[in-house]
Amino acid sequence: MNERRTNIGIWVLLGVAVGVAALLLTNDTNDRPLDPKSVAPDGAKGIVDLVKSYGADVQLGRSIPGGQQRAILLDDNYGLDDRERVSDWVRAGGVLVVADPFSPLTPALGGDGGDIGCSVPALGGVGSVAGVTRAFVAPPDGTVCFDGAVAVDQLGDG
Repeated sequence: MNERRTNIGIWVLLGVAVGVAALLLTNDTNDRPLDPKSVAPDGAKGIVDLVKSYGADVQLGRSIPGGQQRAILLDDNYGLDDRERVSDWVRAGGVLVVADPFSPLTPALGGDGGDIGCSVPALGGVGSVAGVTRAFVAPPDGTVCFDGAVAVDQLGDG
C-alpha cells in the first residue's frame, strides 16, 4: 500500500510540475518594460494590437527599418553603427517614434514642460498624454508638446 501511495504522490507532483511549467511558458507578461509581446502594465502588446487593427504590417525585432515609412522603437538596444543606420533612414524620410526615454535618439530629459496641446499636424487629434512623469527638453529645431511629454524633432527629410 505504501508503494501505491508513493506512486500516486509522484504522479501528483509530476502533474503539478507540468502545470506550473505550462503556466510559465504561456504567460504573456515579461519583466522587460515596453516588451511588444507583454500585456503587463508596462508592456507594449496593446500598441502592437492597436497598430495591427488599423491594417499596418507589424514586424517585431530589432531590424533596421528599410522599406517601411514608419517605425516605433520601443527599446533602443542598438549599437553605434545600427543607431547611425536608423538615423540615416530617418534623414531619408522615415518617421521614427522613439518610446525609450533613455535612447540616445531622444532629446534630453529635464525640460520644464511646453505647450499643453500640440501644433504638430500628425498629433492634431491627440487631446492629452497621461502618465508621464518627466519632460523632454525642446530639440533645437523641434518642439515639445503636451507639457513636455512628447518631443518632435525634424532630422533631414524625416
